[in-house]
Amino acid sequence: MRLMLSLFICLGTLLGSQALAAPVNCFSIKGKACHTIGPNKLPRSVKEFKRLRSKLMKSSSELERAYGGASLFLYALMVRSQNKALGDKMVVMSLDKGELTKGAIYKGYTWRRGGPGYHLDRLAKRPHIAFSHAKKSTRSNEYRINGKRPVSLVFRKQSKYVPKIGSGKYKVFACTSGASTCRPIALRRNSKGIWKVKSFSSISVDIQAPSRDDGDDL
Repeated sequence: MRLMLSLFICLGTLLGSQALAAPVNCFSIKGKACHTIGPNKLPRSVKEFKRLRSKLMKSSSELERAYGGASLFLYALMVRSQNKALGDKMVVMSLDKGELTKGAIYKGYTWRRGGPGYHLDRLAKRPHIAFSHAKKSTRSNEYRINGKRPVSLVFRKQSKYVPKIGSGKYKVFACTSGASTCRPIALRRNSKGIWKVKSFSSISVDIQAPSRDDGDDL
C-alpha cells in the first residue's frame, strides 16, 4: 500500500510540468456539478473553530454536513500554514478518532504518525497546497489568500462510486486551482453527528508549482 501511494505521489510530481500545467483547473466546474461551502472566515482560535463547526453541522442536509466536515479540515490546514500550533489543534479536531493517538496537541490527542502524519508532514513543507483549495486562489499569485477575508471552498458532486450518505461514511472531492482534478477526502460521522476526516492522502499530492515573477533578466 505504501509503495502504491509513493508511486502515485511520484507520478503527480513528474506530471507537474505536463498534465498539471494545463490551464484548466477544477474550479472551472459550473452549475449543478459543484457545491460551494462558505464564504467563512478562517478561525483564529479553538473557540472560533468550534463555533464554525457548530454552524456547518446545523444544516438539515446530511450531505451538506459531510461537505462541512471536509471544509473544516481544509480550513484547519490553511490555519496551520499560518499558525502551526493553532492549526495542529484544529487538525486534531477535524480527524476521525481512529486516526488519532495519545499525544499533547489537543486534549490528550495527536494524529497517528504512520497514517495522517506522513501526509501532514508533506503538507507542512508545501503550504501552497492548502491555500490552492480556496476559491479565487491562482498559481500566478502563488496561491496566496488574504487570511482576514472569508474563504469559499468548492467540491465536485459525485453520485457514483461513493458510499450512501446514510451509512455514516462518505467521500467528497475538493477542488483546487493547482490541478485539473478534484481531490478525494473520505469522512466518517461520529456518535455526535459530526463528520470527521478519515483519509486525505490525495490532498498532499503535488500540484502546479507557484508561479514566481523573477523580473526581467534578459
